[in-house]
Amino acid sequence: MIKPARTIFILLLCVTAAAFAADPVTSQQLEKVHSQAVRAFDDFLAESFLERMHYEYNDQWLNAAASERLEELAEKAAEEITELKSRNRDLLETIANCEAENWHQLYIETGLWNQVRQQQEHIELMHYEIDTWHEISAGRKTDLAPLRKKLSEFDKLERALLTADDNFEQLVENLAKSDRAGDYEIVLRLAFAWRKSGQTEAFSKITDIWPAAGDYLGKLVLERLSRLIEQNKSIYGFNAGEIELAAKAAWSSSKNHTDALAAMLDYRDFRRPIVLYAAAADYADDKPEYSIELLIEACQILDTGYDKMLQMPSREIAGQAAKMAAIYPECDIAYAALDNYLEIAGDDIENAVVYPLIQVLKNCGDESRWARLTRQIAADGLTDKFSAMATLDLFRLEPDQYEAQEEKLKEMIAVAKSRDWPDVTDRAKITYAELLADTGRADEAVVKLAGVTNYSPLAAEILTAFVRDFERHFGPADKSREHAAKINLIVQKIIQKGIDFCPVLTLEIHIIAQPSDSEKINTLSRQLDALDQDTIPSADLLRTRARIAAATEQPGQSAKLWAELAQIHRSSERNWHWWRAKYYELHQHSQTSAENAEQSRHAATVLLRSSQKIPNPWQELLEALADLS
Repeated sequence: MIKPARTIFILLLCVTAAAFAADPVTSQQLEKVHSQAVRAFDDFLAESFLERMHYEYNDQWLNAAASERLEELAEKAAEEITELKSRNRDLLETIANCEAENWHQLYIETGLWNQVRQQQEHIELMHYEIDTWHEISAGRKTDLAPLRKKLSEFDKLERALLTADDNFEQLVENLAKSDRAGDYEIVLRLAFAWRKSGQTEAFSKITDIWPAAGDYLGKLVLERLSRLIEQNKSIYGFNAGEIELAAKAAWSSSKNHTDALAAMLDYRDFRRPIVLYAAAADYADDKPEYSIELLIEACQILDTGYDKMLQMPSREIAGQAAKMAAIYPECDIAYAALDNYLEIAGDDIENAVVYPLIQVLKNCGDESRWARLTRQIAADGLTDKFSAMATLDLFRLEPDQYEAQEEKLKEMIAVAKSRDWPDVTDRAKITYAELLADTGRADEAVVKLAGVTNYSPLAAEILTAFVRDFERHFGPADKSREHAAKINLIVQKIIQKGIDFCPVLTLEIHIIAQPSDSEKINTLSRQLDALDQDTIPSADLLRTRARIAAATEQPGQSAKLWAELAQIHRSSERNWHWWRAKYYELHQHSQTSAENAEQSRHAATVLLRSSQKIPNPWQELLEALADLS
């Protein structure tokens, strides 16, 4: 905080009044006027502090906003001081004109005569300083030397500043030990004078002793630097310490300082952790990837250390970069952020940082590293919600073990509820529903899904995969309409809560649930056409169009679309999705004519005889198709 008004005058001791003449001037009257004047002056100094320091640091220049504010404050203070100066003068004249026989006793012996004259001189000086700043605010080039000289007659620190020459080190030491050590106006003016004397590290030396001064100096340097940039001038005249102060001020400011920070980054010597961090914060919304790169660079400079300007360790910065990389997923930057964090954190990783980021790795196709880190996080048991979610991921990674893990899932649901982890609760319920469906308990699975109460985006994401592989869990579409209808209701609840859900899957589950509702199917078909086709996974788009074609009695078109889908899923080892597409291709083809029905029967027979392992329900369905005559 800025210290109140300079202690310029030594106030006289209070007086105990004896017998007075009629209406004598009292010490209380004098002190009241003087204290009001000092308060008004203090308020002016405090409220105009940054504007006045700006003027002194920036070679007697003020921007328009600072000038306007300084003028407003000076006018207000001048009005108050003028009125109080007049009141004090009235008191002085009252004493001077008093003809009481005991005048000497009343005013000389008590010291009131000296007090009123010194008060008048003090108020005059305060008024003079306010008027000087009012002149400056009006845009008039005003030399502060006369004011400083006048103040130096009463203030030894002002005298010391005027005569400092090369003795700044001693002056700093004396000020730090004095009762004026908290007067930041003197501190900053000392810093300015020291810097102008040629001491390039003046600001750093001052902030080592007065850390709070760094906030003021940073704002002033940032303002000056920004002005140079506007004038297309170099900022290389600043040293790294001053740049760090300016960067910290930019980081703390509510305003955007992109140009200033970009200019700092242009100089290799200025790419300090605080500069990189402040720039990363400034670019976070518009250029998140660049922001992450800047955070990683800051970490590399700090290694595993601590930055006193930022007041945070490199580990925390690395964690922020990792969290951003999980929000703005891009494979290369995700790998860089993860590697950076793991290198700095070592074995002591935070699950809250690593878990969201490794989901990006999975989407980038690096399932082996995702699985390894998932197992590492899951090894913590149920200590936090991220280790719990990692445990659930392992369930999904090993679906053959679902049944053995049923009790573990029940326990996890209970723990998640007790610890208020709604995402984990929902995810566990959905995983449990998958277990139930995969073990032939489809009715129970739907009940478990319906029990999801907090449809979070995470739950919606997992449910998306559940709907996409609907027939894997509930069997052929034509025999699972009731289940599809119930799941369709769950999907609608998710959408009503404002949570994004894949629109093409929303259409698909509705078609499975109500294939005979031709009017609705036609509406859904138009909705599908209206979607941005480039944003829809090709397999989802083909599958939904194939179901629409089947529902609108276009078996030939449906067969063609299923055939295209089979080509997408074609691989050296025929997977579940390929068998689904192949079965529906043959089934729809069989509906077009008797000849094509025979072709489908023959193709189904060949597949059955040439394949050793066909996943259900496609094995049973192909057998039924092969039996067609």
